Amino acid sequence: MNHSQRGIGSLPRIFLDSQNPTMNSNHTQPEDKSTHLDDGQNEEWLSIGIVIAVVIACIFVNVFYEWRLSHGIGSSTMGERGDYFGGIINPIIGLATILLIVITIRIQRRELKSSLEELRTSNYAISRQSFENSFFSWLNTYHRLLESITVPKSAFRQGGEMGRHALQLMFENNFSTYTVWSSDELPLVNRLPDGKELHVHQPEYWQHIPSTQRLSHINRLKRRYQDLFESQRYQFDGLFRTLYRLLKWVDEHNQLETEDKWFYVAIIRAQLSWIEMAYVLYNCLTTGPQMRSYANKYALFDNLGTGVDPIISLIRIESDQLGLGATAYHSRRARHHLGLD
Repeated sequence: MNHSQRGIGSLPRIFLDSQNPTMNSNHTQPEDKSTHLDDGQNEEWLSIGIVIAVVIACIFVNVFYEWRLSHGIGSSTMGERGDYFGGIINPIIGLATILLIVITIRIQRRELKSSLEELRTSNYAISRQSFENSFFSWLNTYHRLLESITVPKSAFRQGGEMGRHALQLMFENNFSTYTVWSSDELPLVNRLPDGKELHVHQPEYWQHIPSTQRLSHINRLKRRYQDLFESQRYQFDGLFRTLYRLLKWVDEHNQLETEDKWFYVAIIRAQLSWIEMAYVLYNCLTTGPQMRSYANKYALFDNLGTGVDPIISLIRIESDQLGLGATAYHSRRARHHLGLD
């Protein structure tokens, strides 16, 4: 049940970000602007200090010149003094000018870097929002296809149901455990040599049946599912293809990190009811083997309980023979396999 119990419909991106703080953890984030502000203030104070020092130096030279003039210092002597102080002040002014230019360039580079970071963050937010809009639109398309599935009234004793109810009715009348066991006259109770009786709904029932016989039962159910699929292909094709393409799109999206992909697939998984997962499971075993890789990778059947139909327990026992590993049923194992835990 881990990481999948999020009943999320088409929710705004802000909610998703708040529910998944790790979503943006692997992407470039803006640096702390307070550091840039302190550096900028220091350089401004340095610039002001240099200017003040130059002004004070010029005032000192001017005062000194006036003092010499008032004490009758000759012009020739003043000329020598002027050359002396000019030789001192000019390099200071030149150095101050260079320092101011360097400081200005550094400030401009920092502002440009900050602007690029803000632009990168803005582009990432726009890209993620565009992805989520497409994601939820695609998910809504799947739900519309699901709700459009119907059972003709002439097909079974009942009819007219739509959506999940239609899937449930077709499941019960075609390839549920009790339907198959009754129609094929298979024993619902297994009597052990010690006299103990195990009913088909008990997990221990399957443990006392040879593997070849278990696989034979599964193959019988698979054939029944394939017959149903062929008769309802016009309804099932689009439904399962849409779900497969949505999973494929998320898995192959080059702007998503593995944690993000897990998060979005978990949203898809949370939308699937038990009956939908049961159909997806049979689809993996028969007409849709490509779905197996995503089932194993993202634990698509983590919420597929065994209590509704006993055959699910049997399939899980023989999963290795059917191409479905333990990661298909356990989120923790799947996340560990992906390096997320």
